[in-house]
Amino acid sequence: MSTTERRVRAPSLRAARHVGAAERSTSDLTRGGEVTVAEVVHVLMPGARVVGGAAGSGSRVNWATTLRTRPPAFEPRGGGELVLAPRGTLDSLRQADVALTVPRILEGLAIAGAAGLVIPAPATPDDAAVADRLGLTLVEVPESLSLAEIDRVVISLVLDRRSEMQARASALYRELAGLSVEGGGIEGILARAAALTGRGAAFEDDRFSVRAMADPAREVAILPDPASPVAATLTSVEERGQLLAWVRSQPANGTTPPAMTMRAARWNLHRVVAPVYTGDRLRGVVSLCGALDALVDFDQLAASRLAAVCAVELSKEDAVLAAEQRVQGDLMDDILRAGSDLDQVARPAMRAGLSPSGTFGVVVLGIEAELPLATVAEVASAIQRLVRDRGSPALCRAGEAEVVIVCEVAAGTHGIGGVAHDPVEIDRSLRATAKAIADLAATRLAGTATGAGVSRPHTPLATLPEAIREAREAWRIGRRVNGPGTLAAYGDLRLDRVLYALRDSPELRQFCEQSLGTLVEYDRRSGQTLVATLDAFFACHGNLSQAAIRLQLHRNSLLYRISRIEEVGGIDLEDSETRLALQVALKARRLVAPS
Repeated sequence: MSTTERRVRAPSLRAARHVGAAERSTSDLTRGGEVTVAEVVHVLMPGARVVGGAAGSGSRVNWATTLRTRPPAFEPRGGGELVLAPRGTLDSLRQADVALTVPRILEGLAIAGAAGLVIPAPATPDDAAVADRLGLTLVEVPESLSLAEIDRVVISLVLDRRSEMQARASALYRELAGLSVEGGGIEGILARAAALTGRGAAFEDDRFSVRAMADPAREVAILPDPASPVAATLTSVEERGQLLAWVRSQPANGTTPPAMTMRAARWNLHRVVAPVYTGDRLRGVVSLCGALDALVDFDQLAASRLAAVCAVELSKEDAVLAAEQRVQGDLMDDILRAGSDLDQVARPAMRAGLSPSGTFGVVVLGIEAELPLATVAEVASAIQRLVRDRGSPALCRAGEAEVVIVCEVAAGTHGIGGVAHDPVEIDRSLRATAKAIADLAATRLAGTATGAGVSRPHTPLATLPEAIREAREAWRIGRRVNGPGTLAAYGDLRLDRVLYALRDSPELRQFCEQSLGTLVEYDRRSGQTLVATLDAFFACHGNLSQAAIRLQLHRNSLLYRISRIEEVGGIDLEDSETRLALQVALKARRLVAPS
């Protein structure tokens, strides 16, 4: 081919590229800016034809490269390369190694993930058959076409499309960020992202609970019905492991987070997912969902930009929550400082929506693990909403290790809703509220050891310090007696409260040793469970049948254990004083401080 011919053909390729870009500007919006083998052949290669591997003509072209004249002829660039093989290059490769035929080259390119191979006409039937078997597109072009010019023009088209996608992604970010500034919230941001991308959008928090989701439009339903049970969780347990492993392999980046495509099996979809970070803290993930063949390159950029805007929105929420918690904490401090002065108590109480002369209770939620203060503040805010939704004013203060909740259960001389005070009903209502708080915390902080204590009902609000002390003590005693993650009511503890007050007493420790020491030591040496058997025996009020069921023993086996307890411990369980001492010692040994 002469130099003049090359100069004549090159402008037509450039013109074809610009014409093709204009013709396909609409399809770019749905294809996400991808360049495919079919498009390159149709737009940039006049006279070319696909002679094999037509099934792969929809493959994405990420770059163009020309084979070297000597092995190794191909340098991979991550997959998706459109490989050009001029006649002279093919001849040189066969001279270097007679095995380097077009079929052999096709096999190597398929392994490397290339998008297709372009050769000068004519291709042989063997070439076409191998291309069909591999699903790798083989294109033959007229000798008159310059493969070097095709190389340059394809690269230019790929870069142009990438630039277009980046511009669209920037426009998407600006629109979503503007919505955040206007107070659209996570729900509004997701709804707008879904409408702009044509994908279902979802945000999962760091516990993989779906906080918000949106379809592109009412008439375009991609996601499940929000009211259905399956909508509460997007990521399956198996997918969580895969997703978290990938997230941990990436640097924490709140402004341009990475994105990846993965299955969403619970929703029978695929999705592009991106992590949402505020600082170094993973707050959750956003997903753009659709059918696998509908997801395109642009969705990767869109998910990243959506995650960045959600990170900004969550940072705003954190700031609001922190401010609210400061106000709540200040109000509680003001009430505590006022002491018994009802007039001084009244002002902060009224600002908090509490009646200074009402009846209230305190719930202390203990957190036995280090958590970000923002997480604790989120839980405190959710608790406050819960209590208020139950019809009671509330005041919350979040700390690093606890959340203190003041719940009003009766205002002035009348209960909530104007019902006259009923001590039994007030106590029942307070306990029910405390259980709801404990359940909410256990759900929100799944995997984190939490427990709660609830005070007795108190009145007026000036007695708040005593109520807080009771709730804290109930939590601490309940944790020792019943284990972590339990709810304890101060009014139920009775003897435990007395023993807890004496927990540092050497006399109490000595009493426990004298009463149970022999049995404890026997269990330690023999691997038996005589102490646990004795505890179950007293828990069932000496009823052997119930104790046997509790211990999953035959009644005769329990009788044998009881006889061993009396023999080893040198005790008489028929003696009332002995039984009382043993019951007190069993309670006390859970509460005494370590020696």
